[in-house]
Amino acid sequence: MPDHSLVTSFQPSTEWLEDWPYDLSTLVRVGAVVGGTAAEEAVSRFLKDLHRAPDADVPEGVEAYFWGGYSVDVSRIPDDTDWMLILASAGEDGFSSALGAAESLYEAVRATAGDVELDWMELPPVNVDASEA
Repeated sequence: MPDHSLVTSFQPSTEWLEDWPYDLSTLVRVGAVVGGTAAEEAVSRFLKDLHRAPDADVPEGVEAYFWGGYSVDVSRIPDDTDWMLILASAGEDGFSSALGAAESLYEAVRATAGDVELDWMELPPVNVDASEA
């Protein structure tokens, strides 16, 4: 088993956790980049229990998945072997669902043999009702 000591779980800032500007219409988002020679295996391990959403309205090259209270948009970074994942959730349990998704991704990466890296990004909130306004 490789040394994954450099792979860390998502540790959100207080500011990110308090940024709930649209109340229950706030889409909470966490970005993750999974890299290394075993990145594809780690991403596949994370996605294996999720449901694919083939009819989701996502840009070309992005695949959408969901599980319970969160969704995941997955794409390969152009001209790279790294993968970009956007973990998102809205509603009353938005933060806990997004954090649960981040923990599941972390566990999948840690369970993957080989060279794999994980970098996190706190993404700004989105108003999910903005398109309906």
